[in-house]
Amino acid sequence: MGVRQYKNDESLKSKENELQTEVSWATPWGKATMKKVADLNETESYDTTKSFYKDYDDTGLETCILTGIFADSEEEAIKQVRETGHCRYAYMTEDGKCEIKLTEEEKTWWIDSAKKTVDKIIEKNVDNEGYTFVLSEDYKELQVFANKDGKLSEFQADITNLVYAIEIIQLFSGADDWNVVITVTNTENGVEIAKANYPKSS
Repeated sequence: MGVRQYKNDESLKSKENELQTEVSWATPWGKATMKKVADLNETESYDTTKSFYKDYDDTGLETCILTGIFADSEEEAIKQVRETGHCRYAYMTEDGKCEIKLTEEEKTWWIDSAKKTVDKIIEKNVDNEGYTFVLSEDYKELQVFANKDGKLSEFQADITNLVYAIEIIQLFSGADDWNVVITVTNTENGVEIAKANYPKSS
């Protein structure tokens, strides 16, 4: 899950020494790539289980299950959720699920932060001659209108942060699984040049 964007002011940090798979598709500028960190065997002693907490008590807390984790390993996702300070508990269950226990206020913080990220990215590109985004109200369809005037590196950063935010909005709003259908249309000729369903197609 892309929670790094909330503690690092939406900056993208490269990850070294981690296995990655790449998801790519065509754009007016060539191939666009989004990296998804592959599942890793634990190599550190960092405790991602419930036993990390000495006095565990989830009375009155809500539960969010992170599924289809995008861009992070499960271990890294748990670390990052814990480090935000906006949850009571984050851990791997015995059946391998990422479970988050939090208050209603904390859950609202996650959703509001993600929505602000979405609004910021879409609004800053409204007058962008290279590419613009249109996102459906249910956060499940993302349309990209692009041409060769756009910068590929900036586009990749924006769309990656959008996908991170969409994942958080859907899962913390109660969805069992998340997905977003992304279509890319070339504004120069109106041709749809790519379509992908995340995370299913990744």
